[in-house]
Amino acid sequence: MMAVNDRWLYRGEGNINLVLADTEEKNVYRFVKTKIKPEKCHEDNDIRADQIRFKLQKTVDYVKKVMKPLLSSVYVIPPLLKEIPPGFAETLNGAVKDARPAHRKGKDIDFAARSALVLPDFCYVFKPDSLSVPQSLPSAQHQSTISIEIKPKTGFLSTSEHIKHPIKLKVCKFCMSSRVKGRRMWLKPSSYCPLDLFSGKRSRVRHAIHALLNTPQNNLKICKNGEEVYSEYLKEDLTKVLESFFGKQIRTDENANKKNSVDVFIDLVVDALHCPMTSWSPVQNGPNKGRDQNQHCLNSSYSETSENEKFNFPSGCILEKILSVQYLDDLDIEGIYPLYEQLQNHFLKFPEDRQKFCMDGPYRGDAWCVVSNNNNIESANKDDILYAMIKVKQFLVAQTVKDCSIILALQKLDERPENLSEPFLMDSYGHYYKHSLAIIDLDPKPFDKIPLYLKHDIAMISTCEKLNFPVS
Repeated sequence: MMAVNDRWLYRGEGNINLVLADTEEKNVYRFVKTKIKPEKCHEDNDIRADQIRFKLQKTVDYVKKVMKPLLSSVYVIPPLLKEIPPGFAETLNGAVKDARPAHRKGKDIDFAARSALVLPDFCYVFKPDSLSVPQSLPSAQHQSTISIEIKPKTGFLSTSEHIKHPIKLKVCKFCMSSRVKGRRMWLKPSSYCPLDLFSGKRSRVRHAIHALLNTPQNNLKICKNGEEVYSEYLKEDLTKVLESFFGKQIRTDENANKKNSVDVFIDLVVDALHCPMTSWSPVQNGPNKGRDQNQHCLNSSYSETSENEKFNFPSGCILEKILSVQYLDDLDIEGIYPLYEQLQNHFLKFPEDRQKFCMDGPYRGDAWCVVSNNNNIESANKDDILYAMIKVKQFLVAQTVKDCSIILALQKLDERPENLSEPFLMDSYGHYYKHSLAIIDLDPKPFDKIPLYLKHDIAMISTCEKLNFPVS
């Protein structure tokens, strides 16, 4: 990360969006990207500006009406749609040019944009219940904030009866995909396996965090006071960064089992990811599966250290919330694709039903709430078009959460918190920390993308078979 100017920081980007942090307001702006070159933009600017706004509004509705009820208001803050002045996107695009990774420069911020999505800067501690506008609570002047962003990916092995390829029952999708992508994108494959992170066993979760630190790729980023200090592209001395954050006591306390700053940090991350939430509404379609997460991926480098270690997945913790929604995909793409074809054939005969079912949005009312109610599935005949519609929607919702990110922010406290009802963590040295957790990157996945999911699945399996991936 680097400063664009005194106010803006380049925070990162994906294939579709570019993110900048406003250091004054402690907000984050997400801008739409495009392949269209600036000189070709001007004629259609007004049309594209309306299209961008329409698409962003659908994202806002989806996060608010679908993701927030499923994942809870504790973790999900819907973005706001904010107008931006003409020329603003173009100005920022030129300013961030030097900060961007080379492989992302095939697309630029769309100069036609007259709006952007705005969220709190979750790199700072915030209070979810107090946010009526997207503004993070500023940290105390004398205390720094450290944050870690994790893209956890799919946390389970599918057991769908529709799966034809044995490797998918033994090796998780991330590990297969990582091995394939690693050959062309990274110097070495990721050593991280999502099944370890979602295992509920402390030693496995610690192993997963260590693996992310060793091979961050696109799955981990650490910021201090909102500025990136550790990622795949910027690797400062993490030990020194954390020692600066924790303070001198971390190296001098004689009663701390000689844990170094990285170990203390990992312990805090593991604690935060397993913090129980007292009030939550479970997904009705099988969240209990996530409470017995004893699956193992053959590609994981984790070796069992304690067979007696108890499973610990507190109800409503952020990992369980994510996993329970991921489990809405219980058919796998191999089981979903025939239902997709059934829907497409139905829409050819009854095109008005595609709009009636809100397959492409809007994400309001009851049209998408059906995904969380198991009664809708149980009452539907498997040959019924309504069954196909619900299962496809569940699959798409699960794909969103399989691609989400978690941001944990930590701020050290000078003393034990007075209000014990507010969440806080304590490290092995007896120091207290206030913290916040957020789930981001919750965009809707297009109905028409399902054939692409199948194409990628087939290509991934084919490549892994050529690489002689283990299946037993």
